[in-house]
Amino acid sequence: MTTRFTQRQGEYLAFLHLYLTLNKRSPAEADFATYFGVSAPSVHQMIVSLENRGLIQRTPGQARSLRLLVSPETLPGLERHPQTRSTGDSFTERYPNIAFWIKEHGWIELGYDNRTDTCARAIDEGGMPWSGGDIRQTVEEWMQKLEIGVKD
Repeated sequence: MTTRFTQRQGEYLAFLHLYLTLNKRSPAEADFATYFGVSAPSVHQMIVSLENRGLIQRTPGQARSLRLLVSPETLPGLERHPQTRSTGDSFTERYPNIAFWIKEHGWIELGYDNRTDTCARAIDEGGMPWSGGDIRQTVEEWMQKLEIGVKD
C-alpha cells in the first residue's frame, strides 16, 4: 500500500492524533503553529490540504473540530519537537551574552511590563540594569535587543 500523505503531512496528522489522545479535543490551528514553528496561514493551508485529501474532517465555523480519518498505525512518530531539527544552534550559541548574564549575574524576563513599558529585562539582585523592547516587536527582536543590552 502506498503512503497517502507526505512526510510533513504525516507529522501534522501524528500531532493531531497525539493531541486528541492527550487532550480529548482537537488542537487549534495556533497549537499547530506553535509546535511546528510556522505561521498561522501555513497551518491553515496544511489543514485545508489534509481535508481535501480526505485525511481529516472538520466542521466549518466550529473551532477544534478536526477529526482524523486515517489509521493511527499509518502515522509517523513524533520523537522530538520539529523546531529542534531546524537549527543546530543552542541557546548559548545564539545568545552568548544572555547566557553569560544568566550564569553569572541574574535572570531575564520576557513579556510586557506596564510599569516600565518594556518587554525584555535583565535583572540582578540589585535591580534591573537593562530593559527594553517594544510591544509591537517579536520575541526574537526582544532577545536580540537583550543580547546587545547585556553585552554593554
